[in-house]
Amino acid sequence: LAIRKALRHEATHAIQKCNNNQTVGDIKTLESKLHQSKKKALEFSTTNFSGNYAKEVEAYVLEDKPKKVKNLMKEYCL
Repeated sequence: LAIRKALRHEATHAIQKCNNNQTVGDIKTLESKLHQSKKKALEFSTTNFSGNYAKEVEAYVLEDKPKKVKNLMKEYCL
């Protein structure tokens, strides 16, 4: 399960890259969907790895949405 989540997280970054290095969703909407347990991971990622906050929010939200990631991959990258 952890590996699948990590792959979806990184696939989201690939989708963002295909979208001119931009998020595909509205960040305020995505922030409201971010589970409390992932907020610490988000803080860690943006602090220690210089991750872009908006891109990381989207990636953390979408790692639990396999169908959405698949559809976005088709829409933006294929």
